[in-house]
Amino acid sequence: MASLLQTISMILLPAALLTMMGTLLTLNLEAILAAVGLTWVITMFIAVILAFIAVFTYLVPSAGDLAEWRPDEFSTPSKLMKIGYIGGLALVVIAVLSLIVAVPAEATLIVLGAIGLVILGGVLALIGWIGNIIYLFKLNGVFKETLFLVAAILLIISIFIAGVLAFIAWILIYVGAGSVEKKIVSGEIQI
Repeated sequence: MASLLQTISMILLPAALLTMMGTLLTLNLEAILAAVGLTWVITMFIAVILAFIAVFTYLVPSAGDLAEWRPDEFSTPSKLMKIGYIGGLALVVIAVLSLIVAVPAEATLIVLGAIGLVILGGVLALIGWIGNIIYLFKLNGVFKETLFLVAAILLIISIFIAGVLAFIAWILIYVGAGSVEKKIVSGEIQI
C-alpha cells in the first residue's frame, strides 16, 4: 500500500512543484496563488498527504515490525527511516508554519530561517531515503525478491537524477511486496 500511495504522490507532487517553481522564489503568497491557482496548491497538498500516509502509516511501521522480527537485518534501516523521515517532517512543518507567519509580515529573517529549516529537513529526509534504500536491499536479501534490488538501485540513481526513476522504483516495490505476500500466504516463505 505504501508503494501505491508513493506512486500516486510521485505523479502529483512534481507536477504541482514545477508549476510553482518560478513564483515560489518571490516569496509572495499572492503571486504564488495567482500563478498556480488553487487547483495546483490542492494537488500538491494531496500529493504530500499521500506521501506522508505512505511513509508513516505503512513504510516506517513495516520496517519497525521487521526490525523486531530480524533485528540484525532491519534495525539499522528502520532507525534511519524513523530519524530521517520523522525529523525531516518535523522541521518542514516548523518551516511551513514559520512561513505562514513570515510571508504576510514580510519578515525576511524568519523566511531565511524557514528556508534553512527546509534544507535541514531535506538532509534528514535524505537520511530516511537512504534508510529506505538499505531496507530494500535487506528485503531482497531476506525474501529473495529481485524487484526490491532493482527498486533500490533505481532509488539510488534517482537521488542524482530526479524524475521517472523513483516513480518506476515505487511501482516495482508495489509489485515486489505483492509477490512476497503471495509467497508468505502460500507457505513458500516462513516468517
